[in-house]
Amino acid sequence: MKRRISPLFQRTLLLTILLFGVIAVSISVLSAWSLHRNMTEEYISKGEAIAQSIATSSVEVLLNRDASTAQAMVDQYLEIHGTAYVLVSDASGRPIAHTFVPRVPPSVERLRPSPKGFTVTDIKTAEGSYIDVSKPILAGVAGTVHVGMDRGLIHEYILDAVARQQALLLAIMAVAIVALYLGVRRVSLPLSALTDYAERLSRHDFDAPMPVRSRHEIGQLATTLQNMADEIKGLVGDMQSRVDASTSELRGNLLFTQAIIDNLADGLLVTDINGRISRFNPMLLRMFGFAEDADLGGKDVSLMFPLDLSALAEEAATCGDEVLTAEVALAEGNTGKALARPIQEEESEGAQAACLGAVVVIRDVTREKEIDRMKTDFITTVSHELRTPLTSVLGFAKIIQRRLTDVIFPSLGERPEKKIARAVDQVADNISIIVSEGERLTELINDVLDISKMEAGKIEWRMRETNMGELVRQSMASVEYLLRDKNLDAETDIEPGLPRVRVDRDRLVQVVINLLSNAIKFTEHGRVAVSVRSRQDRLVVSVEDTGAGIPAKDQELVFDRFRQSGDTLTEKPKGTGLGLPICRYIVESHGGTIWVESHPGEGSAFHFSIPVLARAEDETGRAAAPIRRAALNRPQRDDRRPWRLLVVDDDQAVRTYLAQLLRSEGFAVDEAANGLQALDRAVTNPPDLITMDLMMPGMDGGTVITSLRQNAATRRIPVLVITALQDEPVIGADARLLKPIHEDQLLETINALLHNDRLAPRPCMVIAREEHASVKERLPMLCPGQVVTCPPEEIEEKINGGFEGTIFIPASIGGTIDLGKLAKASSVQLVILPE
Repeated sequence: MKRRISPLFQRTLLLTILLFGVIAVSISVLSAWSLHRNMTEEYISKGEAIAQSIATSSVEVLLNRDASTAQAMVDQYLEIHGTAYVLVSDASGRPIAHTFVPRVPPSVERLRPSPKGFTVTDIKTAEGSYIDVSKPILAGVAGTVHVGMDRGLIHEYILDAVARQQALLLAIMAVAIVALYLGVRRVSLPLSALTDYAERLSRHDFDAPMPVRSRHEIGQLATTLQNMADEIKGLVGDMQSRVDASTSELRGNLLFTQAIIDNLADGLLVTDINGRISRFNPMLLRMFGFAEDADLGGKDVSLMFPLDLSALAEEAATCGDEVLTAEVALAEGNTGKALARPIQEEESEGAQAACLGAVVVIRDVTREKEIDRMKTDFITTVSHELRTPLTSVLGFAKIIQRRLTDVIFPSLGERPEKKIARAVDQVADNISIIVSEGERLTELINDVLDISKMEAGKIEWRMRETNMGELVRQSMASVEYLLRDKNLDAETDIEPGLPRVRVDRDRLVQVVINLLSNAIKFTEHGRVAVSVRSRQDRLVVSVEDTGAGIPAKDQELVFDRFRQSGDTLTEKPKGTGLGLPICRYIVESHGGTIWVESHPGEGSAFHFSIPVLARAEDETGRAAAPIRRAALNRPQRDDRRPWRLLVVDDDQAVRTYLAQLLRSEGFAVDEAANGLQALDRAVTNPPDLITMDLMMPGMDGGTVITSLRQNAATRRIPVLVITALQDEPVIGADARLLKPIHEDQLLETINALLHNDRLAPRPCMVIAREEHASVKERLPMLCPGQVVTCPPEEIEEKINGGFEGTIFIPASIGGTIDLGKLAKASSVQLVILPE
């Protein structure tokens, strides 16, 4: 195979030629300069010798003015090599004898040498370039001799010498190149062979034979390279087998992972940092109604999915620390719960993890939400079914307890027999236990309902501006009887000048009372203290006791549902285990936190924080104070007969209990077992007040109330709803009580509704505009005194100006007035007027 010239040889040859060229030029320049200097000196010496000879021998001739002799003398010097001309001139510079033909050149004739010694001058004429050497004769008295040495001969000689020298150098360079070629070839050929061998190795041709065999360094290199090739062959073979195995395993893992993703029951969506879809699964397509073969890869998530899901994915792609969740709308009206988290590279030392995108998992929770709704409905139904018999059980138990205490036991005399006395004590204790357990069962039902509503998100918050100090004082007052029963000290510490908060007052009272009740329940001796402190932008309420305390392992569990401190298998529970979870839900729904600090044997301290009010005005908390509805133009009762009440309930036991209770209080009671009977008896013989159950067969209580309000004969009869449905809206009712009812609360409410015509002994004010002017005409019976009207925007000014009396507000504008703020004025009483 014909080999091309080795690149090594090419570079070496180029370097050699360049080196020889530099050397040749340097030698030629040096030689030419040296020859030029030596020959110039030689020519000058020769010209000085000739001039000296002529000057010495021509003194007499010149003095005698023998021109012919002088001419003959100068002619003979032309035979000397290098002599170009000879000129003898007199003292005035006129030529006496010369070798020029036909005449002396002007450039030579104009020369004026020095009268002292030799003078050397370079001159040029039409014939050439010369070195003029002049010698004065007798110090110039007798004249001057000029001898011209031909500088052209010097140049010719130098050029000839340099040419011969260059020819010699070229011959030497040619010999060197040949020798260099032979030397380099011995190195380059094995190197080229090794290069070809290395290229074959790079193509994984490890079976190629080694083409170089030598005992020198290149041979050693070839042997080493072949050994490396054999070793690499083994390593590559082993690596290839490992790669094949890893590839097969990776392919299997990818297929396995893809199978898992494709068969996930949840939808999977993966996006990059720019919001482009990088991965998805078939379930995601089905959830959002895409075709099964739809390709979403590379598309913008905001263009393909609803705003709530795309916003969640974009927020997760910012690589925050939290796992984000949201409810998203699915196809066919279904609901999904999406969970999103960022995709991040692993953090390297000293570098922050890079964000690659987000992964979102969507689960169809339509069925779960339906189950939750069914569970809530079930709990509500069960609650109703429990509240109704519980009303009878607890009510009759209290009646029996009161009859025993007021009638039976006193009739036994002061000193009954021991056996009777023991039976009396036992019956009294048993009745007390029945009442106590009935009330505890009521609390359990209320707690279960609260938890159910909280889980379903059905809690309605009535937020309003509140003074936390007053709220805590009210809560402390509500548990005073519990403190007295256990002989515990009570301490209240409220920081002065507290900022106001915006809360659901009733719910916060529930929290504080719950914490206080727990503190009292688990404290046998010592004290219970409550405090309120301002901490930056929050108020912190603390309830402390000196009870048994909570072990550290239980402190994180007390806020879980149905969990209490201690072993519930060996210790009797002292509650439902729902109070603290309810407290936590209420506090966290207000943007606060709740926590516990406790040491066993030293007591416990429960704290919760609430954000302070960010703005002064209160827009939603207007139904703050208890407000009675006025029953206008009610027929006056004959004072000689009792108030007549109609009790409406489909449960016979409840009707019997209410009838017994009300008759014992001096009321005349009529009963109705359903809505139709209630309407018939109310129209036939209108009562002074109706107690109304809501859930009844045939016609429910809400329909009965609507019918009563539409009938002119019954529209003004006060209606008190007594129901087991905690959150059922009631339109047209004057008041509402929840089963099981408290007797005192029932009687107070009935008396308030029956004596509603006595609410306005003082001046009356109607908050009304022009369209409500007719309201004033309906008040004479309620307001025997002065009746004035006031626009809604001037009511605060009137109260601040000293108005005292009853304020009537038409229901149609009640929602535009801050009723909570008006109710705080102690000098006025509010009444909502139906229209």
